Amino acid sequence: MYAARNRRLDPNKPSFTVTSHVLDEMVHPYEDRGLTPREAARLQSFPDWYTFSGPYVKFHGDIEQDKYEQIGDAIPPLLAYALGVEVAKTLSKINKDSHITI
Repeated sequence: MYAARNRRLDPNKPSFTVTSHVLDEMVHPYEDRGLTPREAARLQSFPDWYTFSGPYVKFHGDIEQDKYEQIGDAIPPLLAYALGVEVAKTLSKINKDSHITI
């Protein structure tokens, strides 16, 4: 039922998808432990200076999200940036094609 649990990361392959259950799903590539919130955040492309608030870990159904849930539920910053660039390009093209000044 939980085939995605405790999978060791391969340093020579892309990571598994980071989800809000990352603590239970991924094992460090070299050490016998789960990932820290910072390691999970790096996989999601968050810069090291970005701070996550809230508890380290909480019951998954709790109304307050822990750091792992915040990281796993987030849209990766580099993906959001790439999507934003494409949206801006599309809007610019629409603006040029329609001859409307915004």
